[in-house]
Amino acid sequence: MVRTSRVSDDRSGIDTDSVRLSVDGRNVTRNTEITDKRIRYRDELDRGNHTAELVVRDKAGNVTRTAWSFWVV
Repeated sequence: MVRTSRVSDDRSGIDTDSVRLSVDGRNVTRNTEITDKRIRYRDELDRGNHTAELVVRDKAGNVTRTAWSFWVV
């Protein structure tokens, strides 16, 4: 499974060191490819329902947090 999220900030820019990704409550940031435009995570997940949460901060200190659920079939 590969999940890609696009990120952008047209003012101060994304603080790539601040990005945190959790899948099923487990921090997987270390296994995530992070640039100032894209966040990509690849893993072999078990079948079923999963949850993810992404936290991104810009260089001005503003934080955005988003969460979603998805199924692996």
